[in-house]
Amino acid sequence: MTPRVVQLLRDKGFDVVKYGPFKTRQQRTLVIDRLGHLRPAEAVADVLRASNPEVLSRVDPALQVDVSVILGNEATLGEGPKKRW
Repeated sequence: MTPRVVQLLRDKGFDVVKYGPFKTRQQRTLVIDRLGHLRPAEAVADVLRASNPEVLSRVDPALQVDVSVILGNEATLGEGPKKRW
């Protein structure tokens, strides 16, 4: 994730605690719920405006985060139409 994405999420009220590059480039954005509550992950996906994000749940409280994001090439970073969940 880039500093631009981090700032976008922070501007929208999300607390970004850690970010950096993913080991491989992704075509599709993944937004992963880590606590068993999909709505926060869906809200992050809305902000990113990815064209077809995969929002899924992989609960892992040991990570101590609500949501993990793997940004894909299709994310428009807040531009374009808002997605409806």
